[in-house]
Amino acid sequence: CQGASSSDGEARRWLDPVYIILCWLFQRRNAGDGAYAAAKAGLIGLAQSLAADHGAKGVRVNTLLPGGTLTAMAGDDAETHAFISGLHALKRMAQPAEIAQVALFLLSDRAGFVTGSPVIADGGVSVRLV
Repeated sequence: CQGASSSDGEARRWLDPVYIILCWLFQRRNAGDGAYAAAKAGLIGLAQSLAADHGAKGVRVNTLLPGGTLTAMAGDDAETHAFISGLHALKRMAQPAEIAQVALFLLSDRAGFVTGSPVIADGGVSVRLV
């Protein structure tokens, strides 16, 4: 717990929320991906357990599952981008700022009642898997 002062000088109590970012590939089930899928599912379970264990102290813990995002890690191969874009219902990859906005929301007071949740911002990859 940390103390902070609001703009009107009143002290307020706040705790830093925690979020864990997982790769969108967690949602795809392919042969040979068992260990990967289990590890990612385990991180969601860990976040939910931490949320349950520390919620009474005001600690919020969530996981963020972004879709394919145009970062340096995505490379610059047009064919790869087209393939990944095709997996999304929106038929495009996310801009980093779009995923950052979801992360900022989870860290903000506006998400004050959100905890233990896997938050999916995947451009519709998950709805295409159903």
